[in-house]
Amino acid sequence: MLGLGLLASEMFVPGVIVGSVGFILVLVAIGSSFYQSETVSGVLMIVITVVAIPAGVMFILPRLSMKVELKREEGFTEGERERGMMGRVGRTVTPLRPVGTAEFDGERISVQAEHGLIDADQAVTVVRVEGNSVFVRPVNPG
Repeated sequence: MLGLGLLASEMFVPGVIVGSVGFILVLVAIGSSFYQSETVSGVLMIVITVVAIPAGVMFILPRLSMKVELKREEGFTEGERERGMMGRVGRTVTPLRPVGTAEFDGERISVQAEHGLIDADQAVTVVRVEGNSVFVRPVNPG
């Protein structure tokens, strides 16, 4: 039971140590039931383990998931502003080493230099958008 508990706690504790110890304890329990008892007891331990772990996962995981759907009507617009940035020209407010801030039409946005470093107050153009990351390069490189 302790081994199964440690395996279950692996979902909440980062790393693999707790789960590994739980797995080893489960194997020791199965092995000792074969060694100290009849074969029927060992087989019963294996069946309980094979059924208990998937059943526990199927029971617990749905309760851990998020129940709220993030809808556009409610104001969740992840990445939409960034997708409309392609080709826009602005000026760096801070140095990009490689991440910093640039201003596009009065709006400050966190941007990343595509290559190298870019000084403050330089004209930049948006060359690529990946998720929420906006990549820029100098308008007149050099």
